[in-house]
Amino acid sequence: MKRLIFILTAIIALTASAAGNADALLGRAADKLRASKSVTARFTLAVGGESTTGNITLAGDRFVVKTPQLSTWYDGKTQWSYSPQAGEVNITEPTADELSQVNPFVIINAFRKGYKSTLGASTAATKVINLSALDKRADIRTVVLTLDTKTLYPTKIVMTLADGRKMTVTVSSVTPGKALPASTFVFDKKKYPGAEIVDLR
Repeated sequence: MKRLIFILTAIIALTASAAGNADALLGRAADKLRASKSVTARFTLAVGGESTTGNITLAGDRFVVKTPQLSTWYDGKTQWSYSPQAGEVNITEPTADELSQVNPFVIINAFRKGYKSTLGASTAATKVINLSALDKRADIRTVVLTLDTKTLYPTKIVMTLADGRKMTVTVSSVTPGKALPASTFVFDKKKYPGAEIVDLR
């Protein structure tokens, strides 16, 4: 479950990587992300012959991710993960290590500090950035990020995991938005009356 959240949230972490010097792009990503009051991305995630669609909305260090298999809310301190199949909500207060799998800002810093970035083969319509993990034990070994040249938003992200599997994220849209109420990033139990609440804090 954590890995799925991590991959979905990685979309936003890489959203603002623009064209130009590869090393400088990751720094600009954080700046552009912080400048938006909110950002929403729609995506398709494919791995091992299976795929799912969903969306993620981010505002600062808060986010909400929704797919048919899992919905997660994080308000900056508390995280709620709801599985429709299990009918269960897990409540946690993630540690710094756990947030590195789900928090967009942590992921951006990880890519800036823990990966070597180079420009790949680009065209007039797309820019490609290749990221290689400096730590050979990293969960994500390489990332190939394809960007739309005009919008500088990602159109495709291919990640190679430590076990050799590839995860492909195809992004259909990335949209900056308005400021959102804090309740957007908090689980509303009234909307899920039958869900079992499991408090793991």
